[in-house]
Order: sequence, then structure tokens, then C-alpha cells
Amino acid sequence: MSKSHLSKRHPIVFIHGMWSTSSVWNKYVEFYQDKGYEVHTPVLRHHEPDEQDLETLGGTGIAEYLDDLTTFIESLEEKPILIGHSLGGLLALILAGRGLAEKAVLLAPITPAGYSTLYPSVMKTFVPALLRRGFWKQPVKLSSEVANDGLFNRLPDEAKPAHYQEMVYESGRTISEIMFWFMDNDQTTRAVKVPDNRLLIMAGKHDQITPAERCRKVAQDYGADFMQLEEHGHWLPSEPGWERIAEQSEIWLSLDG
Repeated sequence: MSKSHLSKRHPIVFIHGMWSTSSVWNKYVEFYQDKGYEVHTPVLRHHEPDEQDLETLGGTGIAEYLDDLTTFIESLEEKPILIGHSLGGLLALILAGRGLAEKAVLLAPITPAGYSTLYPSVMKTFVPALLRRGFWKQPVKLSSEVANDGLFNRLPDEAKPAHYQEMVYESGRTISEIMFWFMDNDQTTRAVKVPDNRLLIMAGKHDQITPAERCRKVAQDYGADFMQLEEHGHWLPSEPGWERIAEQSEIWLSLDG
């Protein structure tokens, strides 16, 4: 379930996002291991690329992802740093609010309950999935055209096919809990604001899924530091210039306070 490299620093748990696997972190794993960090890359339930149980995946929700991550984090010898991308950023924010993170870096995080998700650039990406009958209990995968426009818009054209091939199916229930949090009696995506949490939110200016202005508002509300990345979109772990993002996040992690 994880990759590791011994270190005296707080371990890092990388949390991938929707339609992804832990391979999205390959560049970051090498970068942070070279810096001396112990690194872990758990895979969200039913996201293993070669053995997805699509029937079960469709009804899997965020609570199950959080349960699995909590169990994994509590198995570590010390409280980790969490670095999450997209859905992984939201999960990291919720886990940090539960006292399970030393610090957290949220890359293009999906917003928690309480923030509008029904804005044009997001709907453009999700509408094809939302129009499917009973989508909230089905596995969902974007078309290559929608993924290229909504997720990979700042990747080189020649790199997009390979990234699309790495995409896996996502849970319709998870999408429903994110998009229509106001209809979720359990408020699964609600995150608790904790004043002592040290959080960094990084968002791309050209992000179609988690717009920078929305991420900035979350940062303000949760007392997080915020960086807008002028040349970037949503796929921050792999876009050209990812090295600078990794370097900026590691500098932030190294700061006291």
C-alpha cells in the first residue's frame, strides 16, 4: 500500500485525487526522498488500476476513503505531513481537522461542504457524468476530450494521451457527495477549522476544476497560507514546472511555526 524511505523527519503521506492512482506522485516521491523524507503513497479504495471492482466502486463514498486513510495514518509511528491533490487535498483538509496531520499541503484541493461547486468551468467538466441515469451509484470516467480540457489543459499536447491512459474510474457516489454536499445529510465533505493547523494551499491560475479564487477563499477561511501558480492548471503533480511547486512546498514545510 505504500512506498517508504527511512528518515528522521516527519513522514509524508501523499493522497491522490479523483480518477488517479498513487502513480500521479512518482515525481514528488523521488523529489522528497532525495530531501530525506520517509514517503508513503496509499491508494484510495478500489482505485488499483489493474483490479478495479467497478460495481463496488460506484457506491463507495468519501467516508470509506477517510476510514482507510485514518487506519493507515494511525499505523505510522508518528503524525505525518499530508500532501493531497484535488480530492486528495479535500481528504487531507478533513484529516487535518481531525488531528491526524503535523502539517498539510493541499494542491488544487476540491472545496469542502459550504462552498458552491456549481460554477461554469466545473460544470463543463462534470455535466457529461451528471447526465447519466443513476450516476451517483455508478463508476464514472471522463472522455479524453473532457479530461484534456478540464484536467490536462496545461499539459503539453503530446503528454495528454499517456496521462489519460493512466486514469481510472471514479465513484459516482463520491462525485455526488462533492457536487451536491447540500443534499448530503451526513455532510461527508465538511472540514473542521482548527486554528493551530498549519496548512498551505497551492492553486493554478488556469485551473478549470478548482479555480484559484475559490481555493484562495478556502485558504482565508481556514487560516491557510496560499500560493497562486500563474502558469499552472489543475494537474499540478505533473505539469511542466512541477519542480518549482515541489520546491516551494518543501521550503514551506521547512519553516518553523
